[in-house]
Amino acid sequence: SKDYSIYKLKLKLLKNNFSHKDIDIVLIYLQKKNLLIENNYIEGRVKFLIRKGHSANNIQKILKLENITYDLFNIMTVFKNQNTTEDILINNIIQKRFFSKKIENEHQKNKLKNKVLRYLLSKGHEWAKCNTIFNNLSP
Repeated sequence: SKDYSIYKLKLKLLKNNFSHKDIDIVLIYLQKKNLLIENNYIEGRVKFLIRKGHSANNIQKILKLENITYDLFNIMTVFKNQNTTEDILINNIIQKRFFSKKIENEHQKNKLKNKVLRYLLSKGHEWAKCNTIFNNLSP
């Protein structure tokens, strides 16, 4: 079964032409029976986004798009519980996407480095931090 936030479930039910009144009744029932626990959904979502390499700020933005307010302290707590940090994520992504590749010349190296940096930026990481970690890893 798939977990939903209250907001996503409400949207899904509205899309399937349920009335607002019926939706509210169902949501209250599910919450009373502990079948719809928002915090479990949020923590699972944060863990998923961490596994996908997203920064804490990016995770917060993604959650906000899902109508979920979750502060950075809580997100960083999930990072800590997962025994990781943003620096470790960045390092792992660089190791996987750069150092595991066969690079034949300086042009290819620079092209791949820029590609990896753009990927990290797309995950919400800061360019300066990524570049520093990258340069510290470079042989």
